[in-house]
Amino acid sequence: MPSLEDSNTCYEIHQKFGDGLTRKEKALRRLVCGPNAIEIEVRPIWKLLFKEILNPFYIFQTFTLTLWLVQGYIEYSVAIIILSIISIALTVYDLRQQSIKLHNLVKEHNKVEVMAWTKNEGSCKVESCQLVPGDVLLLESQKFSLPCDAILIEGSCVVNEGMLTGESVPVTKTPLPQTDNTKPWKVHSVEDYRRHVLFCGTEVIQTKRAGKGPVRAVVLQTGYLIMPDLIAFSG
Repeated sequence: MPSLEDSNTCYEIHQKFGDGLTRKEKALRRLVCGPNAIEIEVRPIWKLLFKEILNPFYIFQTFTLTLWLVQGYIEYSVAIIILSIISIALTVYDLRQQSIKLHNLVKEHNKVEVMAWTKNEGSCKVESCQLVPGDVLLLESQKFSLPCDAILIEGSCVVNEGMLTGESVPVTKTPLPQTDNTKPWKVHSVEDYRRHVLFCGTEVIQTKRAGKGPVRAVVLQTGYLIMPDLIAFSG
């Protein structure tokens, strides 16, 4: 997954990315990093059918049916064959429908509009799939779902991380300090660096400005692995 270098210090993150990226820098990073999107393949029916037929259960059924046919159990064998065909057809249909629904759901997630800050141009709405590491997000709206990992650099916010940790208690996130040292930002102090990170998929419940400017976060990591097997294709 494309991300900011861990070698950046707190000071460098504020200075390099605090004012956002230019359009040229965005285009270059988008070319290198690719889209901030989940790609889920909708498997064709023939692949689902082939994989279902190769299920060990149906291989065993084929072997036993062959023995029964040789021994003359015609009616019983035909009944088992018909039931197996119906079972395979229903399973393939169900898996196909799940794949299509998941594909459509993820497609909508990739087109969520967020507020980003562009250097020398100001704020603008962009689709979440256009975000790149180093972009600056403006977190002003309520119930904001994070489309990527980001480092909070100004203001504070309360985040629901229940989907990641299972805990129902919201977590308060604080901005990354602007300390001038040579240590990487993840080890700038003995405290847990994750208190400055907003994780993808978590929900921002409330934001609080530190001054006149909006609550800002620098995109830390974008992109997802292509997941054709996200659904468990099993019989």
